[in-house]
Amino acid sequence: MNAPHSLKSTSINPANLIELEALSQIVSEKQNNKDVRGSIPYLAKMAQIIDNQRLEELTNNNEQQQRIQQQTLYSLQADAHRQLGQAYLGAGLYTQAEASLSITIQRLESLLKDNNGSTDTVLQLLQGYDLLKECFEVMNKPHLVQGMENRKLKYTIPSPPGDQQ
Repeated sequence: MNAPHSLKSTSINPANLIELEALSQIVSEKQNNKDVRGSIPYLAKMAQIIDNQRLEELTNNNEQQQRIQQQTLYSLQADAHRQLGQAYLGAGLYTQAEASLSITIQRLESLLKDNNGSTDTVLQLLQGYDLLKECFEVMNKPHLVQGMENRKLKYTIPSPPGDQQ
């Protein structure tokens, strides 16, 4: 995971946190040794743990806090599936890459709806579109490649006319 996140929930099993840390170390070791395919089962397990995390219902009816926790969970899920999708791409497993990267994009698009387009989320989404586009190119799906290009246009700011080189 790129950045530390905090989920306040009594439903988080401490064993899951320890397992995520151990899995993260194994993934780093495997990828540092250029064993992308070997890191996939560990990345998949990390994504599964994060996907199965549920937030507790807040009793004090604090919608703002609930929304922040949901956004944090979506961000973690998006990152976990992006890493898994990139590993699948690197291993040549394109159908699995498409599935994981689609989850990434779905989570990031949900985040954008909730937080009105933070720059970091937009950049992550554009990266997700590029990764999925790469996957579709290899799978020879030109209509889906074009779809990713069209979706990117919604978030790409055109450069000013005098700024061309």
